[in-house]
Amino acid sequence: MINGAVTSRKRILTTEQVLQLRSACNSTTPGGIRDLAILDSMLYQGMRLKEVANLRLEHIHFGAGQFFIDIKGRPISVKAHDTWLQRLKDWLEQRGVSLEKDRGPIFVQSRKFVKGPRNPIGKRTISYLVARYGNLAGIAPLKGSNRLFPMDLRRTCARNAYDRGAGLVSITAFLGFNHLESTARFINILELADSESAVDQIQYD
Repeated sequence: MINGAVTSRKRILTTEQVLQLRSACNSTTPGGIRDLAILDSMLYQGMRLKEVANLRLEHIHFGAGQFFIDIKGRPISVKAHDTWLQRLKDWLEQRGVSLEKDRGPIFVQSRKFVKGPRNPIGKRTISYLVARYGNLAGIAPLKGSNRLFPMDLRRTCARNAYDRGAGLVSITAFLGFNHLESTARFINILELADSESAVDQIQYD
């Protein structure tokens, strides 16, 4: 039986569902290693679908003892999460590619014996992979309006940060949004706002 069968246009996965989703990737195969890195790009880095598809090796740089990601359209570099970075390195090792020395698209065909350069995988393939693993994990159907979408993983990432104490300003910058209200709506917390509790905190003496 599919968990979370009620249709939700703003699905946020529970911790258990995230673990189920990630466990659905077969980490003993090149394809599974790649796919886990793709899922984690949204679950740990909050990337949009197009950002995952367009991610390149030269977008990642090292500085001040930490890796950062320069995502097109974002005003600031995004710190690389340790878990995502390890999954990314696992995938690049499968490809025989160096994060520090090489350039080019990151998420490409997983088959080893492709003649010529491996083609990058596009947004349609990534969307399908998200839906497929959502179905394998028992979270959502494979097809239809209630399938698992990349945006659901991005939203789950942002809400996880909020629930663990991150402020709206930092989450807004992290997601690449321009307005705090957009962030609040995106992670389903706008309705939780309480103007009375805010006004009660104002004091100047």
